[in-house]
Amino acid sequence: MATAATKARKKKKLLVWGIVLAVAAIVVVSTFGKGGSSAPVVRAVPITRQTLSNTVSATGSVESSDDYKVYSTLGSLVSQVSVKVGDKVEAGQVLATLDTETLELNIAQSEATINQAKNAAAQQIKQAQKSLDNAKKTLEDGLNANVISADSGVNSAEINKENAALGLKSAEDNQEATQDMIGSYRDAYNDARSDYLDAQRNYNDLKKKYDNAGQGVLPPEYHTLKQLLKDKEDDYQTQLDLLKTLQRELDELQKDLDQSETNAQIIYESSEQDSSNSKLEKEAEKAQERAFKAQENFDEKKAQYDEVAAKADDLYQEIQSIKSQMSEYEQSYGLAEATAELLAAAQLKDTMEAAMLSARSRLESTRTQADSADTALDQAELSKKGADVNYETSVKQREATLEGINQQIESYEDALTASRIQADTTAQEISLQLLYKQLEDSTITAPISGVVTAVNAEEGVPANGILFVIENVDQLEISTSVKEYDITSVKEGMPVVIRTDAIEGEEFEGVLTELAPTGTKGASGGAVTFAAKVTIPKPGALRVGMNTRMDIVLEEKENVFRVPFEALHTAEDGSYYITSVIPNESQEKNAAPFVTKNIPVTTGMETDFYVEILSDQLEEGMQIIPTSDEYAEGTPVQVM
Repeated sequence: MATAATKARKKKKLLVWGIVLAVAAIVVVSTFGKGGSSAPVVRAVPITRQTLSNTVSATGSVESSDDYKVYSTLGSLVSQVSVKVGDKVEAGQVLATLDTETLELNIAQSEATINQAKNAAAQQIKQAQKSLDNAKKTLEDGLNANVISADSGVNSAEINKENAALGLKSAEDNQEATQDMIGSYRDAYNDARSDYLDAQRNYNDLKKKYDNAGQGVLPPEYHTLKQLLKDKEDDYQTQLDLLKTLQRELDELQKDLDQSETNAQIIYESSEQDSSNSKLEKEAEKAQERAFKAQENFDEKKAQYDEVAAKADDLYQEIQSIKSQMSEYEQSYGLAEATAELLAAAQLKDTMEAAMLSARSRLESTRTQADSADTALDQAELSKKGADVNYETSVKQREATLEGINQQIESYEDALTASRIQADTTAQEISLQLLYKQLEDSTITAPISGVVTAVNAEEGVPANGILFVIENVDQLEISTSVKEYDITSVKEGMPVVIRTDAIEGEEFEGVLTELAPTGTKGASGGAVTFAAKVTIPKPGALRVGMNTRMDIVLEEKENVFRVPFEALHTAEDGSYYITSVIPNESQEKNAAPFVTKNIPVTTGMETDFYVEILSDQLEEGMQIIPTSDEYAEGTPVQVM
């Protein structure tokens, strides 16, 4: 659809033609007015009811909506081509065949090789299975006292291991219970902290109210105290933030300390059980040193934490003292109500803070219990590990006894496995399947029904690349584009009128079925266009490759009066009218044969060149002036 700027250019073009016609009229008047009427000469046309369409123009070429390129990658020679360009084919119809003599020989050779390999592997498997069965039966029938003793030791160690596991499970349950308590107290602490933050926000709001109430009343000494209070509170908050950071660091150091002590205990107990192992003894000494170092790091960080906490307490006392001095000024200067509210809010804040600190204390106390549970759990884990070590030692002793026999059995099992692997012909069978697939692909068939539009296959030439192109000529479409300034008016599903010079005088129906969501800029930053497709439900005589002109129908009205935009005039009150010519009933000598009559109208649908007009005074065949020239009602005129 054309933009307003486009309409203006087209209207200007029509206006130029109107000026040309006016000049022609002046020439006619100067030529024929001598000895006759001096009335201006105008051009008049009859008005009739017509169909008014608003369209967007586009061009494109007809193409198939369904085509398929037939490939081959075999490289075999083409033995026969069964179709030519223009032939109609059905899906599955043979297009060409390739030479398969060498391929069939390769298939026969692969099948023979696979059969030979299977027969040889079956004999090897039979012999390996026999050797393995004999070795296992010898072991099952033996009564070796060392094996019996080793089994007894394993059974005893396994019982101790199970008892240690039960102890560990009990310790884990206890630790889980303390963790649940921590979660409960943590929730209580979070609730108390939330209440404290609410009270703190209320206090801050009343503080602003109080500050506004005392603005311009309190003496300079009060404001000095106020600034000092702010500085102290900032320092206090800084110390609290530092305490939080130190607490996190203490927690990490505590974990490191606990882990170091646990590791040292495990290694120490292992070295006690195997006192002859000097390497294990050295590792125990190193583990103990790491535990001492972890304890030193923890103590150093704890001292730093206590120092910061003491400084924070001193700052808190100073803040309370400054607040007390400020309160005396506030009472003296009539700020009792605001002061009382602020003090009440401060007390509530302090109460909530105390509740929060109490909840945190309970949480820390529970964490201490959890630490004890963790210690008990560590001890249970050590016992469990000791029992595991004893069990593993017993198992190893039994394994040592059975090692010789097992090695012999494993060697037979390995021989059996190797025979089975050699019997696996999966890779060769897959290769054979690929050869059969190539044999099947040597017969080139049509994937779809349609018309052969390209044949690149030649008999006696290797089959590589695109051999055939097949297109469905019963399903046609047109690829086109829509200009940027029309894109907002065009929608999918709109009807399209199609014309082609190859079939003069005939129009075809189409439907706009695809519209690209993004535009494409032309070369060197040219105009932006949006790709589109038009389907042709009934192609008729249209053929692939024909160039077409199309009108996308945006809207349409039938049986309406229409005039050029230049024929529409605007009255002083903003209403519209057109000018018609009617016979002049004057009896004067040399009177002009016609006079003008202005007919009020309203407007309807608009296109690039025409506008719909409506009026009870309009009649089929009425003569109107189609130009922008304006004439007063009843102006005598001559008609060209």
